Amino acid sequence: MNKAFFDSNIIVYLFDLDDKEKNAKASLVIDSTEPIISLQVLREFANVSIKKLHSDYDVVSDRIGFLHKNLDVRDENIDLIKKALKIWNKYKYGLYNSLIIASATLAKCDVLYSEDLQDGQEIEGMRIVNPFGCA
Repeated sequence: MNKAFFDSNIIVYLFDLDDKEKNAKASLVIDSTEPIISLQVLREFANVSIKKLHSDYDVVSDRIGFLHKNLDVRDENIDLIKKALKIWNKYKYGLYNSLIIASATLAKCDVLYSEDLQDGQEIEGMRIVNPFGCA
């Protein structure tokens, strides 16, 4: 089973029942991998859940608990920031996307699933994949 890192946009679709196609694809790809996320992904997910999905406290709290229990949640440290700055400098992604990419590479993931990074790009042996097929 491949080690896979998931950007927050994929995690949001895991709980978005209004977009049945993306919800199904997000569930399928998460279930078929060894899923890894970071604390940043949890923060971004909570923010989107509150602001865009208009979820209440109990729903957001329960979903964060579910993700923490069922996915490998990686902590953040100074090495992550240093790595992200190198990625930012070399690949010209924004800092927050560079932090996601750095988290995935430090976790030694085979793939990073994201809807809004460059589909098919390889960074340090890890491939970025848009699971929804829209590059």
